[in-house]
Amino acid sequence: MLDEKPEKVENRLMHFVQSPDDFYSMVRESGTLVACFEATWCGDCHYLRPSYPELEARFGPEVRFVSIDIDAQPDIARAHDVDGIPSFILFSNREEAYRFVNPRRKTKEEVADFIEKGKALTLRQKEFG
Repeated sequence: MLDEKPEKVENRLMHFVQSPDDFYSMVRESGTLVACFEATWCGDCHYLRPSYPELEARFGPEVRFVSIDIDAQPDIARAHDVDGIPSFILFSNREEAYRFVNPRRKTKEEVADFIEKGKALTLRQKEFG
């Protein structure tokens, strides 16, 4: 049985969103932001959560990470059409640039690949855009 409270994980950079204002202030900052949409009851979220510190170490500080509990922040999830979890949205320079959603259990490697592809896509957009 899953705990009702999120696991305590030593995340260097992960910010746990407390309100829509909190989230949108982070989106407004320049650079790359990865939003991880999760829930305390989600088994796949618990499976991935221990991978976050390694992902943060690999991509930080040029990529910032936030965690959004869809039960605590349903307005944010609705505003970004997040139906399944865990879901990941990469924001670049204040706009959604790329998302990773599928019905399968995601792996650390798949999330890392999503971030790499999202960063490459935003770089191409800057070059040609």
